[in-house]
Amino acid sequence: MKIWIGFSTTNNLISRVIRWFTRSKTSHTWLAFASQEMGMDIVLEAHFTFRAVPYLWFKKRNRIVAEYEIPVGQAAIAKCASFLGENYDYTGLVGGIIVSVGRWFKMKWHNPWGNPKAQTCSEAIVRALQAAAYPGAEKLNAEDTSPETLMEFLGGNG
Repeated sequence: MKIWIGFSTTNNLISRVIRWFTRSKTSHTWLAFASQEMGMDIVLEAHFTFRAVPYLWFKKRNRIVAEYEIPVGQAAIAKCASFLGENYDYTGLVGGIIVSVGRWFKMKWHNPWGNPKAQTCSEAIVRALQAAAYPGAEKLNAEDTSPETLMEFLGGNG
């Protein structure tokens, strides 16, 4: 089964703020897979809630920055599916800004406001990679990893 992690952005305010603070081309990450049962590719993503949407629908509304096919099997999909319907981690997003500011000063600050009952996009994808035992993912801190950091990690391993 084809499974990939994608990175994208839009022109909305939150995307622009994330790109500015992280000094990145991307503001969003997601997991996609080819669903034989549905006859289409599906994106699992953190939006206002964690949701599943058709890839073609998603692609029309987002600018794709990069995609990496990953050999992780069903474990990554199952982990992301376990988040379906959960709220977006807005406090964790604000805490991620603090982490990004720390990086500007070469400091390693941790996210003080991550909510384990809600997910940002990169939190969910890091947790999915860890659940699938993707090489090196165990070293990532889900609450401190930005989409840009995750894209660099996968780009170096892909």
